[in-house]
Amino acid sequence: MVDRSKRTDVAYVDWGCEETKVKDLALALSSGEEFVAAKIDRIEIDKAKSFVVSEPTYNPATRTVSGSVTFVGLDRVPVLMFRDCPGGGHARLQLTVTIRTVEGVSP
Repeated sequence: MVDRSKRTDVAYVDWGCEETKVKDLALALSSGEEFVAAKIDRIEIDKAKSFVVSEPTYNPATRTVSGSVTFVGLDRVPVLMFRDCPGGGHARLQLTVTIRTVEGVSP
């Protein structure tokens, strides 16, 4: 048996001030691939007031690993009589799944 990593493409998400945005990530496993572990890599995050990463889960019925990250944008800032937005934010994310395959058997 051999463990290796399998990754989604890098996903991009953006949000505005005081906006909440959820980015879902998913990866289907092929037959012959056994789920071992998963994590969401936060490659870049800019201008987020906060973010919460859900623990990725594996659904054996669909053979899919999925997880999500929820972002909250920065608060608007009072400037004279207005509430100014200091800029929207963005992030790049990737789901990495560790799988186990039997050596010599292609998935």
